[in-house]
Amino acid sequence: MKILKKLAVTALIVVFPALSWYYLKTGLEFRKEAQTAMEPKGDLNSLISSRAFTTEYDLKKTCEGQTTIIISRKDESNDKTIQKLYDQFDDAYNFQLVLLNEKELTPLPEFDQSNFHVVPSTIEKGGEIALLDNQGRIRSFHNFEKEAVQDLVTYTALVLPKKPGRDIKHRK
Repeated sequence: MKILKKLAVTALIVVFPALSWYYLKTGLEFRKEAQTAMEPKGDLNSLISSRAFTTEYDLKKTCEGQTTIIISRKDESNDKTIQKLYDQFDDAYNFQLVLLNEKELTPLPEFDQSNFHVVPSTIEKGGEIALLDNQGRIRSFHNFEKEAVQDLVTYTALVLPKKPGRDIKHRK
């Protein structure tokens, strides 16, 4: 019985705090690596001036104040992935998806007008994805490879602002 008590006390004093420390340290390291990978790489103006695409649509006005994923769609090969990305974040607070659609392509059906925009464009290089934060800064570039899309989902979740809580109202 004394041995069992000593093991229990040792577990409470040493083992559980050590496991907790390891778990929290791993999460902190992951967050630091993600923040490093998401350092701003320019803004929407630099993306527009790079001439990777041309459009008559005002992207600055559309992307203002929203966390945005901009996808260049030159062909229909990645439509399932685009659908999955939209489904992942369609209910997220302050999120939208902008699809730069090659002019001769039939546009994807617009899922919800409020946070999904199909923009007719002329695209120089397709298959590019850019993640913008709500201040219009480019946080990361991705392609449609499986690992890159997983990184995009992770980074988008980290960049999305939290929905503000309800204010406490005082009765007078």
